[in-house]
Amino acid sequence: MTRVQAVIFDMDGLMIDSERVAEAITADFLAEQGHVLTREFAASLVGLRADECAQRIIDTFDLPLNSAEMDQAMARHWRRYLDKGIPPMPGLFSLVDELEQRAIRWGVATASERWYAIRNLQNLGLAARCQAIASGDEVVCSKPAPDVYLLAAERMQADPQHCLALEDSQPGCQAAAAAGMTVAVVPNELTNSAEFTCARFRLSTLNDVIPLLDLLIDIASWPKQS
Repeated sequence: MTRVQAVIFDMDGLMIDSERVAEAITADFLAEQGHVLTREFAASLVGLRADECAQRIIDTFDLPLNSAEMDQAMARHWRRYLDKGIPPMPGLFSLVDELEQRAIRWGVATASERWYAIRNLQNLGLAARCQAIASGDEVVCSKPAPDVYLLAAERMQADPQHCLALEDSQPGCQAAAAAGMTVAVVPNELTNSAEFTCARFRLSTLNDVIPLLDLLIDIASWPKQS
């Protein structure tokens, strides 16, 4: 039997409670422009790369900015939160401890930029414990394309079919499934209404991943997800 070779985490909304931060920052930015952010529109941004988020906001609200100008404006808000540290999601540290006790490698596949992923891992005290990072600015196609998950698996020298991907968004779930990975989804407030048809498991917190690890001994023999 072949056990799971690696667990690959999404970052925003899965490892860190950043979706609420992103919603607050976007709401503040749009208020400065004379617009109101709805919960539905905020949910539509989850899982997208930063430049894709910026362009969608510009197009939706017909803002007189280009994506680079908007990124610069939003970056000021984000850096304030990063300086304080974005809180971890429940169960993150206990899951990482369990993976390391079982000698299961773990890494990150995020649509966000690499500097941002490293900064958050440093804030969490996990930078030295993470085996690999694959970020949205390192691939041509972001989620829901599988590129970032395939890159993470390659850097960890793991067969994608023997990887468990942990996600909170629909684009991320699709990306991991397209990469041939088994997907467990842990929705947050913004993504809880999604169906996640690509996911093998739907969990409440990262703590719920721990009881699954024994089941994943047989991950290689499972039928592929459609």
